[in-house]
Amino acid sequence: MGPDRIQVTGGTGNEKPTNYKVSVGYRAGFVGEGEISYAGDQALERARLAGEIIRERIKDFTQEIRVDYIGWDSVHRKNFRPDYEPYEVRLRIAAKTDSMEKASWVGEEVEALYTNGPAGGGGVRKYAQEQVGIVSVLIPRSTCIAKITLFES
Repeated sequence: MGPDRIQVTGGTGNEKPTNYKVSVGYRAGFVGEGEISYAGDQALERARLAGEIIRERIKDFTQEIRVDYIGWDSVHRKNFRPDYEPYEVRLRIAAKTDSMEKASWVGEEVEALYTNGPAGGGGVRKYAQEQVGIVSVLIPRSTCIAKITLFES
């Protein structure tokens, strides 16, 4: 049409939706983790025994428990070579709780395996953190106010 001007024709549209879809973060509890390694003869057997010890000790104050044998079944949740006996396995326990104190206790229980678990465990790591969950909801467009805030340094 001219410099910096164009003509558009044939365009159509729809009404604005009455709702916005919003993803909202919320406090979703706490997760405690603990890891310990076993190596040598019967490493997997000792790691499994340690996992059962921890599962039993934390079952009363946790909501969910996950036990992984890293190097055996942690990625696919299945081992595709049942005839293979690994020389080393890292046991990982993760549990969801309702407080940071309880989440921290998961790692403490794993650390206690040094003296109260199967022989030969080492290299403990423990960690606890609050979890943020995400849920998507619809909110009425009429309740939203558009606002732009510009921060200058």
